[in-house]
Amino acid sequence: MRIRTAVVAVCSALAALVIGIPPAQAQTGDLRIYNVTFNGGNKYITVSATGAVTVTATLAASDDAGIGKVFIGMTREGPNGELYDALHKYATCKAWNATTSTCRWSVPLDPKEFMRNRSAGIWEVTIQVQTDNDLLSHDPYQTVLVRRKSVLSINATPEPVTKNAPITVTGTIKRADWTKNTYVANSGVSVKLQFKKSGTSTWTTVKTVKSSSTGALRTTVPATADGTWRWHYSGSLTTAPWGSNGDFVDVR
Repeated sequence: MRIRTAVVAVCSALAALVIGIPPAQAQTGDLRIYNVTFNGGNKYITVSATGAVTVTATLAASDDAGIGKVFIGMTREGPNGELYDALHKYATCKAWNATTSTCRWSVPLDPKEFMRNRSAGIWEVTIQVQTDNDLLSHDPYQTVLVRRKSVLSINATPEPVTKNAPITVTGTIKRADWTKNTYVANSGVSVKLQFKKSGTSTWTTVKTVKSSSTGALRTTVPATADGTWRWHYSGSLTTAPWGSNGDFVDVR
């Protein structure tokens, strides 16, 4: 068997959360893969405290000798290269003709099974296509970001309120704990208090507040007009962004 390997470099995990961009197609000799779609094209995967998320992939592959097996995997490594998690599975392929096959693949990311909090972060996606004569391997093909779901609550009081009088806005920010399968305080993170004036569709950041050790949020602002208040968290490498429900305040 002739083995040819094509390697795609993974992008670094920078502060801007840059995720590796996959190639449009790959080829070695007559063997090539193309039309690859991983997770519907979304490079961000959010997993709650208890519910599994199904990750899917589709691709096409062709070779003069026909396609044998297609293997797709996801791996999560620690800071020193140690293996944290691995999900590997053969894709289900259908031959359209003697040379070309289309393939489908899916695996569950289940916080009640193998996932722990250290599973949050960048995962590498591997694709291998095998024929009788060739092996095309992308290790990694691309990267995706798997993050813990955030939940936020809000309460603005008093309601109604006199114009320009102070209102107190409170709330909490929590995130999924995949080890305990519940939501726990997300402490010491910056959360934006945003306001949308009645009759408009634009949210404006009024203040940025840091959460307490229990995930509590609290601040005081003047009530200048009717409108809706919400807390918004921008997310991190391990925790997904989220916005609370809005709380309308009637100003009189």
